[in-house]
Amino acid sequence: MKKFVILGIFIVTVLAAFGFYQYNYGGTMYYVTTTKPTSQDSSEYQGQTEQEYSYATKGYDQDGKAENIEYTSYKSNNHPLKLGYYLKLKVSRVKGVISYEAIPKSEVPKKALTKLAQ
Repeated sequence: MKKFVILGIFIVTVLAAFGFYQYNYGGTMYYVTTTKPTSQDSSEYQGQTEQEYSYATKGYDQDGKAENIEYTSYKSNNHPLKLGYYLKLKVSRVKGVISYEAIPKSEVPKKALTKLAQ
């Protein structure tokens, strides 16, 4: 009986940790096309000057549902993101945008691509 209680506590702990991780670090994928930055700032990081570019745009999930999204890129080469590129953003309800990556147009879901073209 004691083994079942310990096993039950272990399972509940693992499920709680998984739920916490998903809530804080899981997210919905949104697709955007890069635009001009809305603001720009510079900062010193590990002895190098980095440019911080902030963007505000409308993104679309795989079903074409719109969401206003704000994200920031940091560049040590002092150039903003190139215009017209497609980005896949992972957006958490708690933390906002937690990652982004450039993707080819062929990887953008059709419903999102249709909305982005409008």
